[in-house]
Amino acid sequence: MRDIIIAVYQENVEEIFVVGTKDGQKNTVDIQDLLNKIYEKDGLKEKIQTLDYLFKNSMPEFPGGNLSEWLEGSKTLTEGIQNSVNIIRDHPLMPSHVKVHGLFVN
Repeated sequence: MRDIIIAVYQENVEEIFVVGTKDGQKNTVDIQDLLNKIYEKDGLKEKIQTLDYLFKNSMPEFPGGNLSEWLEGSKTLTEGIQNSVNIIRDHPLMPSHVKVHGLFVN
């Protein structure tokens, strides 16, 4: 998000396109296994609690309810593109005149 905001102001960006492709592959990450590995690392439990706090209280940078939901990502390509568009469009530092579009490329 930081890079997008900087580009908007430095390059006078007027339109942003979020592009997704349908490649037929699904997310194959086992989220629970990944979370278990994260929790096993020393000192990360407190950091996970901090992240969960941010997910619940710091919109729009951390959409979703918790770290697990964020790691899982969107259920569909459409939902993923729309979420990204909304995050960019609704960011408090994004100028209102910048148009944000979502596109699907097959």
